[in-house]
Amino acid sequence: MQDHIHAFREFLQKAGFSGSILISKNWKIEFVESFGLASIELHVANNNNTIYRIASITKQFTAAAILKLVEEGRISVEDPLDLFLPDFPNGNIIRIHHLLSNTSGVAGFHLEDDFYEALHQEDVTLGLIQMFKDQPLAFEPGTSYDYSNSGYLLLGKIIEIVSGMDYNHYLKKTIFDPLGMHHTMCESHEMIIPGRASLYDFQNGQTINARPIDMRIAGAGGNLLSCVRDLHVWNQALYSYKVLTQSGFDAMIHSHFEIVKSTDYGYGLFLEKMTEEGFPRRRNYHTGGGPGVRSINAIYPDDGLEVIILSNLNHRDIFHKVLKETERFAFFL
Repeated sequence: MQDHIHAFREFLQKAGFSGSILISKNWKIEFVESFGLASIELHVANNNNTIYRIASITKQFTAAAILKLVEEGRISVEDPLDLFLPDFPNGNIIRIHHLLSNTSGVAGFHLEDDFYEALHQEDVTLGLIQMFKDQPLAFEPGTSYDYSNSGYLLLGKIIEIVSGMDYNHYLKKTIFDPLGMHHTMCESHEMIIPGRASLYDFQNGQTINARPIDMRIAGAGGNLLSCVRDLHVWNQALYSYKVLTQSGFDAMIHSHFEIVKSTDYGYGLFLEKMTEEGFPRRRNYHTGGGPGVRSINAIYPDDGLEVIILSNLNHRDIFHKVLKETERFAFFL
């Protein structure tokens, strides 16, 4: 085993990986190590408590928060959107279920759009919703799939309307604090966050600073920061029915739409049937990507395996190579 670990470490170093990796078997941590630099300018190394932007991994927290409200009897996944936002076009046919499963057909926006006006609203989320609410639906809700950050932004606003708290406060009170996830929070460019990694992209053969982005734009679809140890706590609690009841959790990992033959979407999770190392396997996961981030939070339920990879370097090729090698290493455990 030590030879495998040594070879794996050597691969990660040679690959130029920057970030942290945690692997557990039946929830026992078998490997947790960090590589590269949290700050290239200051030559500060990443460590196992480094806080990274996790981008769209956020969606599983949003889905769980919605389902907690369902379990409390405060909402239903069949509730129409116009119950919460009465002036939203087609809100009578868009249901919470559609938003959770990326089948709403709601239009989105692009990072290249002008967000100045929205970001200067008293309610930034409502300002962002104004940017896409009047655009036509891409399809009739429930008839197709389209990965939608705007749909999850709407879910975040529903959480705020129903709970009476802002999104970050609600998650902190109901999930992060009870589970002891003290390194997990909504991102703020203004807040001083000890241990937060700087963000890097790769361009023309060089590592550069990632372009600044106000992550309020991502909202409940991608605004969280976390570390590998916190995500391990989250996974164990979620899969042990400590976040949701079994029926609520089952709703998250139930196939609500087949994207392609091998991959379905649940609520905030991709559900994949894969073949690795010659064996059929299931992988419940979500990735995150964008300026300064590549990440994955994955559970392989048939193998009792957990793989978490958080990187502060947005380099798609390195990340995919590291993911494949990490999986190969984990399957030998």
